[in-house]
Amino acid sequence: MNTNKRKMDGNNYLVNDLDWIKEQILKTYVSDLNREMFIHADKSNYSTLGYVFFSVEGSPPKGCAVYSPEHEYIIIIDAWGKTKKYKNTTIKKELLTDDYLRRLKILKKL
Repeated sequence: MNTNKRKMDGNNYLVNDLDWIKEQILKTYVSDLNREMFIHADKSNYSTLGYVFFSVEGSPPKGCAVYSPEHEYIIIIDAWGKTKKYKNTTIKKELLTDDYLRRLKILKKL
């Protein structure tokens, strides 16, 4: 794993590459990182970013992750339901803008 994808920033970890999340989801199931990752940015925090949901394509489903920017944690849930919580972790803000996600073609609106 490339350590530059998640590194210390003061007392917190900063995720610089969304592939780090995909790697964590797939870590216990499969090593094929060519699978597509879907992202849904939920704006339930009074029209600002509330939670971000990540899932990786596959049959059966390969796992998912939930990110809370307000509380600074990421929860990874693998294909068997095993969870791992990364506290004091934030995702670089530039990676979660609507424009950036649209360019990646992974912003899914319900």
